[in-house]
Amino acid sequence: MDLIEVMKNNTITGYELKGARLRKGTEEFPAFYDGIGQAIAYLNLPFVYENNQFKFGGGVFDFVYVVYARNKIEFPEHEKKIFNLLPIGVILALPDGKFEKVKEAPKNPLQNREAKEHFLNNLDTLKRHSTNSRIFRKIKETGERYFSNLK
Repeated sequence: MDLIEVMKNNTITGYELKGARLRKGTEEFPAFYDGIGQAIAYLNLPFVYENNQFKFGGGVFDFVYVVYARNKIEFPEHEKKIFNLLPIGVILALPDGKFEKVKEAPKNPLQNREAKEHFLNNLDTLKRHSTNSRIFRKIKETGERYFSNLK
């Protein structure tokens, strides 16, 4: 899981991020199928294993998105056909720092209410990974450097 958003109303959204790479001076953007498998797996995460068995039969996320770096807003028909079959949403991340939601995520069909409550009751275990953490600041700085080089 690349990013977890927990709203004040306890809505939990998971994001699988697929960024661009600069290879030999050329930008390479992710293929539309990159990240689909990971995002689908998030529908049933996390696994909590206690006493030699899984504690919950389902995931915590209300919604799951895959986020693709793209140089422009483009969501071709062949990609739409595939994503319309999947219970995940799609967001495009543009070089100017803007985001465009091109497919709304439906409600997670595998969500488990008990798993969600367990997750929300244990959010404090994720503090070192919050937007105030050193890890987040390093990721943010790296992203800002990358995008400033694209201009």
